[in-house]
Amino acid sequence: MMATLSGSVFLLTYWTVLVAELAGDRSIYMIASLTLRYSWKSILAGITLGFAAKMLVAVIFGHFITQIPGRWLAAISAVTLLTTATILWNRSAKGQDAALVLPGGEAWAQGGMAVSFVSIFLSEWADFGQIAAALITVQYQSHLQSWLGGTLAMVTKGILAITLGIKLRSYLPAPILRNLAAASCLALACIALAEAMFQ
Repeated sequence: MMATLSGSVFLLTYWTVLVAELAGDRSIYMIASLTLRYSWKSILAGITLGFAAKMLVAVIFGHFITQIPGRWLAAISAVTLLTTATILWNRSAKGQDAALVLPGGEAWAQGGMAVSFVSIFLSEWADFGQIAAALITVQYQSHLQSWLGGTLAMVTKGILAITLGIKLRSYLPAPILRNLAAASCLALACIALAEAMFQ
């Protein structure tokens, strides 16, 4: 009976968080932008750690997250996205585009995992996905299953965004991709800043 309940909580959290994230979250665009600049493997590692950490906070402290004023959350997101855009832009301007080339021919940009982790962990707090996971945790008192389901849903969204970025990389030249990645994060930062100012 408990195993069935745990499995149900896992699936319920996964589906609810995935739908909420795909419908109303902007980090999918940020991840796609990062993929234009960094190796997809380093991004996947970074966002997986970032999503796991955020979902852990949501499951354990979800009630407190919802009490933080939306203005502060939007401001933190704006600063994080602006910093990410600056990192992408500065590395492009300094010609640090082709970092390391590993066997197999894939270019790995230095710091891709760290930038991805910080960008995910510090932006978009108290979004629909986190709130959904927190509510399911409270209702079913199943922290582990809610955390696993929520994390997997977020990573699924991340993989979709990475796939979009990889497709764009095959059609556009590298300089355009680098500028597009920085401009995308800057645009998202402006949106978050507007939310912080007018909430």
